Parts: sequence; structure tokens; C-alpha cells
Amino acid sequence: MKRRQVLVQGAASATLTVLAGGATAAETGTKPMAIQEQVVEITTPEGKCTTFVAHPAGGGSHPAVLIFMDAAGYRKELCDMARRLAGAGYFALLPNLYYRSGVLDLGPADVNQQSEWFKRTMTYGAVLNVPKLMSDTDAILAWLDTQKAAKKGPMGVMGFCMSGAFVLNAAARHPERFAAAATIYGTSLVTDKPDSPHKLVPGIKGALYFAYGEKDPFIPHDQVEGIRASLAGKTNAEVEVYPGLQHGFAFPERYAYDKAGTDHLFAQLEALYGKTLG
Repeated sequence: MKRRQVLVQGAASATLTVLAGGATAAETGTKPMAIQEQVVEITTPEGKCTTFVAHPAGGGSHPAVLIFMDAAGYRKELCDMARRLAGAGYFALLPNLYYRSGVLDLGPADVNQQSEWFKRTMTYGAVLNVPKLMSDTDAILAWLDTQKAAKKGPMGVMGFCMSGAFVLNAAARHPERFAAAATIYGTSLVTDKPDSPHKLVPGIKGALYFAYGEKDPFIPHDQVEGIRASLAGKTNAEVEVYPGLQHGFAFPERYAYDKAGTDHLFAQLEALYGKTLG
């Protein structure tokens, strides 16, 4: 294990241009990459899961990256992350995990734990569990296998906050499929329960990346150290603590947003997927 500390939903179908890394063409001199995006309905055993999909335009197949949302739900800023990965050459897909509740967009975030918005997210999140999300993952992988723009073979998975557990479970459930998994400020990954997510690490063959904000009030220091301990002896894993940053630092609409930290995070993700997905 490496240890390091360093400083929308869109139209039904559309083509646009983006730059990998979030910079402008004027800033980098780089020609924008055209991407194709659409919103699809993926059939699962429990219904239709609305899923945002983005990938490079112009034909060909591209390594897939599955994005699991945080408790704030499916929304533009996560769709923009899918677009960013598509601009870097990946087939990115973001499923709405709240489809069972008939909810698509929860509206502007209010992380005050007494707010109605926060209470609603907790209600919807409580409906989710690992068996349901693994059933969804199986359905998404089956759908992916039918997509010409999605490259066959190894793929990536990433998730935020509550979805850290889903990321590790997916990587353990499909060790031959997920060659790289990343959790960004993943919560409750180390517990005293028999099914604690950190206990899945030995069964995960793919590379692992854990990103934490140093000042995250939702993730105690012992959680981070517990993950580090679980990765002992694993050479393709990294825990990275972002100095001074808080929970949600990669979300542009949050008070905790940090552009430099987000840019570094995506550079790490692109490096991770570049090494492992071919």
C-alpha cells in the first residue's frame, strides 16, 4: 500500500465538447474532445434505473467507469463528473440509485442535519443496502455488455460518501471485471459488524484508491487508519489524505468545494484508470 499526503441531467441525447481536467482550450492549447451523452433507462429486477451516460464521440469503444452517487443523489454536478471522465476517454455512467423511491433530483443541497433536505436524503438512503445495489450492479454490467461504445474487459468503479461501501462490494463481487476502484470520502468503511466493507479487501484483485479530506467531520481519523491497516501487504492500493479539505470537497455546489483538490483528485483517477483499464 502506498501512503501519501498532498496538497445533470442532460438532454436525452446530445454531442458536446469538453476538456479533460476541467481546463479551457485557451488555458491549455488542447483541442476539446467531443463527447456523446444520453439518459437511458436500465432494467433491473426492481424497475427502471435512470442512468446518465457519457463517452467520447466519433465511434470506437472506450473503457467503462461506473459512478455511484452520494446521498445527495443524481444531479448535474455528478453528471458533469461523468462528462469529465468522458472527456478523458472513458465510457462513464451514473445510475440514479433512488429509482426505487421514484426520486430523480433532490434539489439544492442543505447539509444542515436539521434541514428537510437532509432528512429526505437520509430517508431515501435508508432504502438502499448492499444486496439491492449489487443486483443493480449486475443489471448495469449486463446492459454495458450490449453497448458498442463500451470496451469489453476491465473497467473501473468509483463512489462518494455512502457509496464507498457499494464500491468495495462491487469490486469484490466482480473481481475479474473491476480492475480499479476508488472511494472518495467513503463513510462507514470500517465497522465492528461481520459485513464491514474493509473486510472485503482481501477478495479484491483490482487497484484501490481512497481519498479523504483531512478536516472531514463525518470520517474520524481512526476510520482512515482502519482502512490503511486493512490494506497492509496490498501493493496496488493507496490512501491519500487531502490537507485542510472537508467532506464534499469535490462537489462544486458545496461550501467545502476546493478546485485544486478536485483537479488533483481527477488527475489521480485518470492515472489509476489509465494504468489498469488499458
